[in-house]
Formats: sequence, structure tokens, C-alpha cells
Amino acid sequence: TAEQTEQLLELSQKHQAVIFPCHNYKHAPIVQAMKKVIDANEVGAIRFVTLTTFRSTHAKGVSSWEDNWRRQANYSGGGIVMDHGYHNFYLTFMFLKSFPTAETAKTFCLDTQYTTEDNCVCTLRFPKGYAQIHLSWTSGCRKIIYTLQGETGACKVEEDVLEITDLEGKVLRTENISSKFNDTSHVGWFHDLFNSFRNEILNKNYCHEQLIEALMCMRVIQGVYTSSQLSSREVSIRPYV
Repeated sequence: TAEQTEQLLELSQKHQAVIFPCHNYKHAPIVQAMKKVIDANEVGAIRFVTLTTFRSTHAKGVSSWEDNWRRQANYSGGGIVMDHGYHNFYLTFMFLKSFPTAETAKTFCLDTQYTTEDNCVCTLRFPKGYAQIHLSWTSGCRKIIYTLQGETGACKVEEDVLEITDLEGKVLRTENISSKFNDTSHVGWFHDLFNSFRNEILNKNYCHEQLIEALMCMRVIQGVYTSSQLSSREVSIRPYV
């Protein structure tokens, strides 16, 4: 919960321990390439972000215990919003270089044999833009599609292909960046993540960026469920102080 994450921040400072959440999607090569597009101002200031995650099912656990634990609220605390949503939310923070201030959301459970949601549509309002997120465990394919809409152009990522276009839709650059999204272990992303973990320890940075992002992700997730229960009414997101 957001409240438990706040306690982790306090404990990290009190005991001078580095708590490092696994924000592994930030270390996918193609996501790092998107960050370079933003930092180089290649498409202008980013005003609108879309993140779509298509999956035909949820990731399964071990059959010797509960292979469908992600679909049982008493174990997982939530469905696709807690799982894929978490990763999508910290990516929006990175792309829009800020935290959201409000959100609207709707969750669905199409596979009704389970107790957690398998689809979600969410809009996050940021100080200088907004993001739309679509998550599905009931899609007809496995794919990710991300876009950055800037003042002078756009960046689109579909699996391992990055494409830059201008305001008229003319393709300026296309690049294939192997990120192996179909490898569910994402093992190739972790070397860079572990280096980041090590650096936080060496720098004695106890209340670091990733941990603050974790707190804001949990506040956004809490807001998704609240908004959905309120017929998709916009709810505010408590800022990090």
C-alpha cells in the first residue's frame, strides 16, 4: 500500500539502508533510447504519452503453489494495475519529468472466474501534459506500444522498433533496438539495474529517486482503484513532500 511504502522510506532513512525497487523497464534498451530522444529534444517538449501493454494472459506462478496467484486479490492485492500498471506509471514519470497530480481510471474483469482486474484504462494529468495507459491480460497478442507526442514531432515504439516522425507524419528515423520484450525474465535489463543499486549504496543515498517513485506509483495505483469505484471520477494524487 501507499502507507506501507511511506513507512519504507522512513525506515530507509532511520536505519541508513538502501531499499531499491525493481524498476526494470527503465533499463530496457529501447526505453533508454526513448529517454535519449527526450533529453536531446528530438521531438520537442513532451506533452502527451501513451503506454499500451497487450498480454493474452497473466504471468503464471509455480504450479506447486498457486500458478494463478496474480488473479487472487488476497495474494496479489490487485490485478494488472498492480503488475504491469506499476511499471507503466514510473515510465510516465520519467517521460514527463514530473509526478501526476490527478487521474481518472476504469478497471474491468473480463475473465470472471478470478477476483482481480484484467483490463484497465487510465489517464494521468501532469503539470505540463498527460498520459494515457491501456493494460490488458485478455488481448489477442503479446505486444507493447509506447508513444511520445512532442511539440515538434513524435516517437513511437512498437516492441523493438523505434520510429521518429515530424508534425506531418513524415518518418525521419527508424531504429531497431533489441530489447527482448518476449523474454518474460527480462534478464538482459538487470545488469544496468544492479549497477544503479550499487551506486546508491556507494553514495549512501537512502531516500533515492527510485524509492520515491515507488511511493508515487502506489499512490497512483490507489487512485486507479478509487476512481474506478467512483464511476471514473477524477481523483487527486497526493504529492510527494
